[in-house]
Amino acid sequence: MTLTTTIPPFKAFLTAAALLRVGLIIYSEWHDARSVVKYTDIDYRVFSDAARFTLNPNPSTGNVAQGPLAGYIGLGE
Repeated sequence: MTLTTTIPPFKAFLTAAALLRVGLIIYSEWHDARSVVKYTDIDYRVFSDAARFTLNPNPSTGNVAQGPLAGYIGLGE
């Protein structure tokens, strides 16, 4: 028995991870819309707002608590 037959190919891991992530995103949106206790952490929303502000700086939208570094980190999501 060789090592390559016991470990699934890397592409299978990437596919499974992508499907799991999409599934969790769909579930979190569904859960947040129907529950008082939110599934999505507030930090995710803060970093998403910082990334949005970094892409489109608009002073009329109010203050962003984080600096530009947090916005650039959030751009990867």
